[in-house]
Amino acid sequence: MRQRQPGRLHSEIRELCVPFAELPSLVGRSFQGDWFIVDAGDLPLFDRAICTDRNPYPLDARGYPEDLVEGFHLLALLDHLVNPLLRVSDGPCVAWNYGLDRVRFVSPVRAGQKIRVSGTVGAVRPKDSGFLILSRCAVEVEGREQPGMVADWWTYWLTPVPLAAGTPQARTCGAVAHGITAARVSDE
Repeated sequence: MRQRQPGRLHSEIRELCVPFAELPSLVGRSFQGDWFIVDAGDLPLFDRAICTDRNPYPLDARGYPEDLVEGFHLLALLDHLVNPLLRVSDGPCVAWNYGLDRVRFVSPVRAGQKIRVSGTVGAVRPKDSGFLILSRCAVEVEGREQPGMVADWWTYWLTPVPLAAGTPQARTCGAVAHGITAARVSDE
């Protein structure tokens, strides 16, 4: 899979980054990622990772285009595509996959096509010492009006943890923090 080059930012990218306590302020704000390409050579790796290559009753592959990016493959890419776009500025935190309310595979996506995630923070609800965040996501396909996939995705964000002694630091939102990709603060 091709990855975004570190430090390369485009005017189209909208990243949201606030202090942890201010996560509720993100409701209604939109985010948009950089273009990403799933290489055809990576398709068998996903099949192998989810064990479809060991299915005792395989589907007839002739019914699918050879370069089709499986719907569950697109869904699995959400973490990779959204992670650099929604962050906290005051230290590393843990965000667990909490579940999905709605997922639709709207139109086929093929290897080699440019895709990107765009979306809106639909809700932020307090839960214990953290927040449940609803991201209403669409995986766009370059040059196409209809997205490849849409998903309403909940994540459970836990309070930032203090850095352990000797832990390497990374830049985030113009501040120093651990384990988060370098990026800028941006807004609509």
